[in-house]
Amino acid sequence: MVGMDTPADIVYSDYRMQLPEPTQSQGPVTLFERPSLRSALRDEIRGRLLRGEIASGERVVELTLAEELGVSRTPLREALIGLEREGFVEALPGRGFIVAALTIEDAHDTYALIGVLEAAALRDLAALSEDDVTRLGECNERLRNAASADAAIQADEGWHRTLLQGCRNTRLMKLRDREIQHARRYEHAFMADADRLVDSADAHDQILALIRAGEAAAAQRATTAHWERGVRVVESSLGTRRPLGRSAAPFDAQ
Repeated sequence: MVGMDTPADIVYSDYRMQLPEPTQSQGPVTLFERPSLRSALRDEIRGRLLRGEIASGERVVELTLAEELGVSRTPLREALIGLEREGFVEALPGRGFIVAALTIEDAHDTYALIGVLEAAALRDLAALSEDDVTRLGECNERLRNAASADAAIQADEGWHRTLLQGCRNTRLMKLRDREIQHARRYEHAFMADADRLVDSADAHDQILALIRAGEAAAAQRATTAHWERGVRVVESSLGTRRPLGRSAAPFDAQ
């Protein structure tokens, strides 16, 4: 989890479909040519949302998007329905889909849940190896020196994934991974500043030190507090401007 301040381009998500190279024997190239079309479309569109290519509160223009992706509107709509279930888009009766708004209420719910899930994961964590500790240090160093929001988020997620990879509760980790994507929308919407990156890296060091010292309960409390601080950063950022998106509800900045 990283700090955020000013708007930034959203470039998170390594998922980008590769366009096949055309040959003389090929007809028009279609971006998606594999069996799990609906899943591939959902992944691609989700990545575009996270990168801000379709902004919060903006209407999804299905015809244009279908043409860009080289698919018909039927599988595209099925993918959008899946993204609605995940909370990334909202369906408007008779008007299609819009990208879900960024609101302080949603941020509170998302960050609180991630804090609980990660603290729970620590209770079921296998012992960290020295290689794990080395990788955690490398991720934290990249986080401290990140020159962009994208680099900061990649380093931050690398740290959390490395720490929690030994969690034996796979269902818990699937829930965590689903929610973390929603948190990243907020972190991409506001540029991370240097001071807050250092704060996040320092919190990581504290959590790791507690784990290595065998102070599991304290590490869990520190993890929860880490995400609580993160939502306060979102709150202060959103508190200086209107919530991002048409359906955002009013809120009182704390």
